[in-house]
Amino acid sequence: MRGSAIYLKLSACAFLGLSLAGCVRDPDRGRGGRGVLLIVIDELRADHVGTYGYSRATTPNLDGLVSEGVWFSNAFSAAPDTIPSHAAVLTGVDPSLARRPPLSGGEQLSLMTDWFIPEEVPRIARQFLVEGYRTAGFMDHAWLSPVYGFRSGFEEFQGFREGGAVSLGFNEDGSPISRDFGMAAVRGRLERWLAELPNDQDWFAYLTAGDLERTWAFPDPPYDTFFTPRPEMGQVPPPSSADRAFFAVPRNRWPGTLLTYGEYEARYDGALLKLDTELHKLFARLEAMGRWEDTTVCVIGSYGIGMGEAGLILDHGTLSDVDLHVPMILRPARSIDLVRGREIDGLTSLVDVAPTLLDLAGVQLPAGMHGVSQLPVLRGEAESVREFAYSSGGIHHGFSVRNDRYTLQLYESSGHGPASFVRSWFAEGDSSRLHLRDRMTQPDPGNLSKSAVVPDVSKELESAGKEWYLWIERARLHVQKAPWIETVLDPEVIEELERRGLVAPPEVETAG
Repeated sequence: MRGSAIYLKLSACAFLGLSLAGCVRDPDRGRGGRGVLLIVIDELRADHVGTYGYSRATTPNLDGLVSEGVWFSNAFSAAPDTIPSHAAVLTGVDPSLARRPPLSGGEQLSLMTDWFIPEEVPRIARQFLVEGYRTAGFMDHAWLSPVYGFRSGFEEFQGFREGGAVSLGFNEDGSPISRDFGMAAVRGRLERWLAELPNDQDWFAYLTAGDLERTWAFPDPPYDTFFTPRPEMGQVPPPSSADRAFFAVPRNRWPGTLLTYGEYEARYDGALLKLDTELHKLFARLEAMGRWEDTTVCVIGSYGIGMGEAGLILDHGTLSDVDLHVPMILRPARSIDLVRGREIDGLTSLVDVAPTLLDLAGVQLPAGMHGVSQLPVLRGEAESVREFAYSSGGIHHGFSVRNDRYTLQLYESSGHGPASFVRSWFAEGDSSRLHLRDRMTQPDPGNLSKSAVVPDVSKELESAGKEWYLWIERARLHVQKAPWIETVLDPEVIEELERRGLVAPPEVETAG
């Protein structure tokens, strides 16, 4: 176990709402001027990033970052939705632990009360804070708020600032009027925060961007038409009268005119190019501030977006690789001695981000993190440190699990959202659906093509997934507190959870 008495002290400070700066024991810690910047972009698909083999120049600046670092070609999100995917990154644990138990009658709670990250789980921000780092979070989504437990560990926390900006309209040339959200806004807040820090102060910042999700609501003609639609994608998908639909454009993302699949894709790619330009501005500003050399930068996608390959169009929420295969690009600070400009093809989950960044910075990993540090792979000491990567959530109950070659998806006919929508994915009478994808021989990242037939692999992955989520459910019951839940886990079960590293063992804080 990798626990420490410091963990409980941090949890107590966060719970009481006190300044976590007061929990730092040594005032001389964190005086090296080192930075760790974690940038998380919603709806960023791996296969639309140049480094990952995309044919369009959508991410020239992000691709340039690879020459100074590494890129993980087999990184997968732990969930295809906003709250759980970000929870996984910030905690390093399976996001199922952040879902509250259902009511006594079995029904799920509302969105406002369905999710909360328990204080018992570790946080990357808390670990940096105890080492003397200043910590800040700049959130570009309304759901990434203290209501769901995202505040813990951050001295500075700036939430979503939409206000009335949505109704500001557009300029005469059709471009959107400046608004106080998106990458341009959050990077500006980060830059102002950094400008106030002493040059020798260590810092950690978490910055999120929802620009790609807003592509459909905010036209930007220069970028919408920057790329020419592919002629082979000339089919026009129908709009839906519902906000969630299979094989149709959701009502809340329909731009009001009929477009081809190719036009939708070109618009997404243009938005990605614009976002990449904002990243360039941020990196240039860090360099101008003299902070670039000593800053470790990690850019990841929280989840992807479907263009019909898994049934959803301009939406996310499936357990397919369309929604879960995301880019992960890591550029270590110059002082960190690693081979750069290379691909890491070992299996990676986004729950590995927190332990990897902590390990790179020489910060102790807390007990209870499910993620695995990728530092041995970065150093060339191992080809891979992970056997399986697990994902759950989204529309359907069930899970997906991956090894170094295959992706298995197990969908169950119950799930989240309108029952008619959830059931529409299944033939009448079916209660589940199983799909196996061979990522080496089946280039389509969706699950509409025929399932691969490799019985031994399917059995192994299904067994691994069921075993994992059996114990994750027990861990959830252990850390989530609800007055309507009277389940008390046997001491032997709790001991096994601790042995497996799924929950932190109780700690007795020592003096000093």
